[in-house]
Amino acid sequence: MPLMLTRGCEFWNLQGEPTRQEWRQLSGSGELHDDANRCDTVIRLAALIAQLDLIITPDTLAAHLAGALGVQTWLMLEYAADWRWMHLREDSPWYPSLRLYRQRIQGEWLGVIDRMRDDLARLAHEQKQGRLIA
Repeated sequence: MPLMLTRGCEFWNLQGEPTRQEWRQLSGSGELHDDANRCDTVIRLAALIAQLDLIITPDTLAAHLAGALGVQTWLMLEYAADWRWMHLREDSPWYPSLRLYRQRIQGEWLGVIDRMRDDLARLAHEQKQGRLIA
């Protein structure tokens, strides 16, 4: 929710049920588009990701597709993340366009969201033309 209140941004839901219902509850906040129906295959999901400016996601298929496509991606990681994301890094050797946002304390997501919110506001402000599409 705090991310969706960022001015100058539009948000697209790439997840299906039950996430779609949660997104509908937030539809009054920011600009939210529910296009998960178009993401029913990996190819369609990749095509939609390729049209977005930024992907914000936990460790999901969307993160790997966006990274493989070179789309700017911010990945939310829990404190004890999968080995692929290494340790104490904010970048990924696998996907140069990916930035890692790690929990600093197990189970504490508020710090991750706060850092992302600040970075998203900065990025949206720097975006000179149009709107940032995430």
